[in-house]
Amino acid sequence: MATVSIAVVWNGSAGSAADLSAASIQADLAQATGRSVTIEQVSDDRNPTACAKAAIAKGADVVVAAGGDGTVSGVAAAIVGHDVRLGVLALGTSNSFAAALGIPTDLAAAIGVIAGAEQSSVDMAYVTSTEGRKAMVLHCMVGFHADAIGNTAVESKRRWGVLAYAASAMRELANLETFAVELDTGDHVVRCRANAVAAANLAPIKTVLAHGPSHLLGDDGLVDVTIIAAESLLEAIATGVHLYRQARSGEAATRANVGSFSARTVTITADPPQHVLVDGEPFGSTPVRIETVARALTVLAPRPPPAEGPPTDASLIGLPDLQVE
Repeated sequence: MATVSIAVVWNGSAGSAADLSAASIQADLAQATGRSVTIEQVSDDRNPTACAKAAIAKGADVVVAAGGDGTVSGVAAAIVGHDVRLGVLALGTSNSFAAALGIPTDLAAAIGVIAGAEQSSVDMAYVTSTEGRKAMVLHCMVGFHADAIGNTAVESKRRWGVLAYAASAMRELANLETFAVELDTGDHVVRCRANAVAAANLAPIKTVLAHGPSHLLGDDGLVDVTIIAAESLLEAIATGVHLYRQARSGEAATRANVGSFSARTVTITADPPQHVLVDGEPFGSTPVRIETVARALTVLAPRPPPAEGPPTDASLIGLPDLQVE
């Protein structure tokens, strides 16, 4: 069998894929890279991980995830442990992985990034919940964020894009409640009340609930955990605005209702149990365990600017019912 060099895992159901042609993308990539390109089609009975495994078996040394964040994490799960690089054509609704790594959403520019072959090493993680075990490249969300995204209808996302998430978030804010949460790193146990918990490897600034620390490092072998506890609708909105502003300025959150820490592994238990979202897709409920694998992926992406010092965490002091052991 002839060896292929680039395979595209094509998710035709992704947000902006409907108006595009897989054959056209295939031709554009071949022309830009001067290499042979094949297409592996995602379908109801063939998920992105299966497509990527098939591509690797055929000899691909670059696998391009053409879809949303769920497609990216599915492809990443297949290529870990192989001498294969990950490319991204961002066709989803949020495209947070591309945004976090500076990969353009413009297809011609993204193809240019793949052709340029500049690469970065990125951590990934494995998440275990009531649903099973799954690869994670971005973040695991528990509570409010998981509810807001998980309750957004597919048709609404296709019609309204990211605005559909905003509408869902406002509906969830109207029923805002806290829950008891325990976070166990193996070295420390943190207990408090919260509305939302984020365990992030990477996250663009727009994913505000993941930005308790001053900045996230995608190659440090750690997951950054942000805990948020808001007592009212107004406090929740004010917290979101604060987190956005702090993230833009590269500073840790300073509100008393936000805390953060980093760890290689963390187990999150909630009472009552909470929905879990992994890389933008529902994935069962708590308890959930996140285990980081340092620099597991080689991604075709612009090299990030060097971080200005180590991340600074938001203080845990001020979170309701706080206990640290």
